[in-house]
Amino acid sequence: MDIETLTHEFEGRMPLYKRLKGEALFILDQALDQSGIKLHSVSSRVKKLDSFLDKAQRKELKNPLNEIHDVVGIRVVCLLLSDISRIGALIRNSFLILGEDNKVEGTEVSSFGYMSVHFIAMMKKEYVGPRYDQIATFPLEIQVRIIAMDA
Repeated sequence: MDIETLTHEFEGRMPLYKRLKGEALFILDQALDQSGIKLHSVSSRVKKLDSFLDKAQRKELKNPLNEIHDVVGIRVVCLLLSDISRIGALIRNSFLILGEDNKVEGTEVSSFGYMSVHFIAMMKKEYVGPRYDQIATFPLEIQVRIIAMDA
């Protein structure tokens, strides 16, 4: 796919990416509020066009619109390492999980490595109707990390 076509399609999807971000944040915020887990922050973004194109070229992707799963990203920053697994359970209950990369398990507590869990997720099949139909097939990335990793 040429850059011009890819740019046009990405920009055409931008309103849908923004809707996905809003809906996913709403679902996640509700679950987090009900859990009572104390958080440092929850942030989100939609990847900018130049970053998207750079990643597509860097990874030499044939169909970046279907291969880049972090166009919409949410980051949950919690206070305690033990909260990561609790938040992970909330995410698994709230979204359809396509993939999970756990950089916490197997890491020594005294280690100062990159301690984070990344989920590639989509809206669950239960989320149906006009509000979700156009965004149901788009993936997003949800990162969960402790405050020390976010510093």
